[in-house]
Amino acid sequence: MTPEEAVARYDRYLTDFLEPLNICPWARRARESGRLARAVCDVTELDVPAAVASLLTLTAPPPEVLDVAVLIFPAVTAEWTPFNRFVARVRDAFTPISVPVRGFYLVAMHPDAPLDLTTADRAVAFMRRTPHPSIQVARTGVIEDARRVGGGRRRQDCRPHKR
Repeated sequence: MTPEEAVARYDRYLTDFLEPLNICPWARRARESGRLARAVCDVTELDVPAAVASLLTLTAPPPEVLDVAVLIFPAVTAEWTPFNRFVARVRDAFTPISVPVRGFYLVAMHPDAPLDLTTADRAVAFMRRTPHPSIQVARTGVIEDARRVGGGRRRQDCRPHKR
């Protein structure tokens, strides 16, 4: 699969699933405004330095240009749990060197994320069942804005909000 095909597949997930169901309050706005970036990390193994380097490039645009980014790993075959642990290691390595430092939230998205409806927080992983293992990166300001608009709801609660 080419990088362009992987991005197109992610975009279909976004436009055919997330947006129509209003699962995420900023998905459509970020895409339609051009403030969503997508890139492919062309590795076959869980490689923290490669992911961090890709994230530094992906998040380089200033806040007035970029709200949300997704780093897609189409050639990685890791299962959900190892990938989720990998994203935690990437977060630990990326956060102190990101610009601005601690200016982004990172979350794991994976085609095999578990369906666990015991709490709202656990159910969110299932909504993040992307076509390929991916890391979503959102500027902290975008999340804080969504929280304010949503009346202080936690970031995991992605129901539609009205201004």
